[in-house]
Amino acid sequence: MRKIKVYSPGKKSFEKELSEYAKRLTGEAQILWIYPKDLEKALTKEKNYICLDPTGTEYTSEGFAKFLDSQGSQITLVIGGDEGLSSIIRKNACSLISLSKMTFTHHMTRLILAEQIYRGLLINANRPYHK
Repeated sequence: MRKIKVYSPGKKSFEKELSEYAKRLTGEAQILWIYPKDLEKALTKEKNYICLDPTGTEYTSEGFAKFLDSQGSQITLVIGGDEGLSSIIRKNACSLISLSKMTFTHHMTRLILAEQIYRGLLINANRPYHK
Protein backbone atom coordinates (compact mmCIF):
# COMPACT_ATOMS: atom_id res chain seq x y z
CA MET A 1 0.00 0.00 0.00
CA ARG A 2 1.24 3.46 -0.91
CA LYS A 3 1.81 5.98 1.89
CA ILE A 4 1.36 9.62 1.03
CA LYS A 5 2.18 12.46 3.41
CA VAL A 6 0.91 15.94 2.62
CA TYR A 7 2.32 18.92 4.50
CA SER A 8 0.08 21.96 4.42
CA PRO A 9 0.28 24.89 6.83
CA GLY A 10 -2.81 26.56 8.15
CA LYS A 11 -5.97 25.41 9.83
CA LYS A 12 -7.67 22.16 8.97
CA SER A 13 -10.39 22.52 6.40
CA PHE A 14 -12.55 20.32 4.17
CA GLU A 15 -12.00 17.48 6.67
CA LYS A 16 -15.24 15.73 5.67
CA GLU A 17 -14.28 15.79 1.99
CA LEU A 18 -10.67 14.74 2.61
CA SER A 19 -11.82 11.83 4.76
CA GLU A 20 -14.15 10.75 1.94
CA TYR A 21 -11.15 10.43 -0.40
CA ALA A 22 -9.22 8.55 2.29
CA LYS A 23 -12.16 6.16 2.61
CA ARG A 24 -12.33 5.64 -1.16
CA LEU A 25 -8.59 4.89 -1.24
CA THR A 26 -8.70 2.21 1.47
CA GLY A 27 -6.46 -0.59 0.26
CA GLU A 28 -4.80 1.60 -2.38
CA ALA A 29 -3.14 4.27 -0.28
CA GLN A 30 -3.02 5.95 3.08
CA ILE A 31 -2.93 9.75 3.06
CA LEU A 32 -1.61 11.52 6.13
CA TRP A 33 -2.40 15.25 6.31
CA ILE A 34 0.15 17.19 8.37
CA TYR A 35 -0.53 20.79 9.41
CA PRO A 36 2.77 22.15 10.79
CA LYS A 37 3.14 25.57 12.36
CA ASP A 38 6.69 25.84 10.99
CA LEU A 39 6.86 24.21 7.56
CA GLU A 40 10.63 24.63 7.11
CA LYS A 41 11.35 22.99 10.46
CA ALA A 42 8.90 20.14 9.81
CA LEU A 43 10.50 19.36 6.45
CA THR A 44 14.01 18.95 7.92
CA LYS A 45 12.89 15.42 8.88
CA GLU A 46 12.03 14.57 5.26
CA LYS A 47 14.69 13.28 2.87
CA ASN A 48 12.71 13.77 -0.34
CA TYR A 49 9.65 15.84 -0.91
CA ILE A 50 7.72 17.25 -3.84
CA CYS A 51 6.46 20.82 -3.72
CA LEU A 52 3.31 22.13 -5.33
CA ASP A 53 4.42 25.33 -6.98
CA PRO A 54 3.05 27.42 -9.86
CA THR A 55 6.41 27.15 -11.66
CA GLY A 56 6.39 23.34 -11.46
CA THR A 57 5.57 20.81 -14.14
CA GLU A 58 1.90 20.60 -15.07
CA TYR A 59 0.36 17.20 -15.78
CA THR A 60 -2.85 15.82 -17.18
CA SER A 61 -4.58 13.37 -14.83
CA GLU A 62 -3.00 10.49 -16.77
CA GLY A 63 0.43 12.16 -16.65
CA PHE A 64 0.08 12.74 -12.91
CA ALA A 65 -0.84 9.06 -12.50
CA LYS A 66 2.43 8.10 -14.20
CA PHE A 67 4.31 10.61 -12.05
CA LEU A 68 2.80 9.12 -8.88
CA ASP A 69 3.69 5.64 -10.05
CA SER A 70 7.30 6.67 -10.63
CA GLN A 71 7.66 7.95 -7.04
CA GLY A 72 7.55 4.58 -5.29
CA SER A 73 5.51 3.55 -2.29
CA GLN A 74 6.21 6.57 -0.08
CA ILE A 75 5.51 10.08 -1.31
CA THR A 76 5.73 13.40 0.52
CA LEU A 77 3.97 16.41 -0.99
CA VAL A 78 4.17 20.00 0.24
CA ILE A 79 1.56 22.74 -0.19
CA GLY A 80 2.57 26.32 0.52
CA GLY A 81 0.70 28.63 2.84
CA ASP A 82 -0.63 32.14 2.31
CA GLU A 83 2.77 33.40 1.18
CA GLY A 84 3.69 30.36 -0.89
CA LEU A 85 6.86 28.36 -0.27
CA SER A 86 10.16 29.75 0.92
CA SER A 87 13.12 29.63 -1.44
CA ILE A 88 14.83 27.15 0.92
CA ILE A 89 11.91 24.71 0.77
CA ARG A 90 11.70 25.02 -3.02
CA LYS A 91 15.47 24.59 -3.41
CA ASN A 92 15.51 21.41 -1.29
CA ALA A 93 12.56 19.81 -3.08
CA CYS A 94 13.31 16.85 -5.33
CA SER A 95 10.61 18.04 -7.73
CA LEU A 96 8.17 20.89 -8.32
CA ILE A 97 4.72 20.20 -9.73
CA SER A 98 1.81 22.49 -10.50
CA LEU A 99 -1.89 21.70 -10.33
CA SER A 100 -2.73 24.71 -12.51
CA LYS A 101 -1.45 28.04 -13.73
CA MET A 102 -4.17 29.55 -11.57
CA THR A 103 -3.61 30.29 -7.88
CA PHE A 104 -5.71 28.50 -5.26
CA THR A 105 -5.89 28.88 -1.51
CA HIS A 106 -3.99 26.18 0.36
CA HIS A 107 -7.37 24.95 1.62
CA MET A 108 -8.68 24.42 -1.92
CA THR A 109 -5.36 22.96 -3.03
CA ARG A 110 -5.72 20.18 -0.45
CA LEU A 111 -9.04 19.15 -1.92
CA ILE A 112 -7.88 19.39 -5.54
CA LEU A 113 -4.74 17.40 -4.70
CA ALA A 114 -6.79 14.71 -2.92
CA GLU A 115 -8.97 14.37 -6.03
CA GLN A 116 -5.97 14.09 -8.33
CA ILE A 117 -4.26 11.53 -6.08
CA TYR A 118 -7.49 9.53 -6.09
CA ARG A 119 -7.79 9.71 -9.88
CA GLY A 120 -4.12 8.95 -10.42
CA LEU A 121 -4.09 5.86 -8.22
CA LEU A 122 -7.26 4.50 -9.79
CA ILE A 123 -5.92 5.17 -13.30
CA ASN A 124 -2.76 3.23 -12.34
CA ALA A 125 -4.92 0.39 -10.98
CA ASN A 126 -6.88 0.41 -14.26
CA ARG A 127 -10.10 1.09 -12.36
CA PRO A 128 -12.82 3.61 -13.27
CA TYR A 129 -12.72 6.78 -11.21
CA HIS A 130 -15.77 8.74 -12.33
CA LYS A 131 -18.47 8.87 -9.66
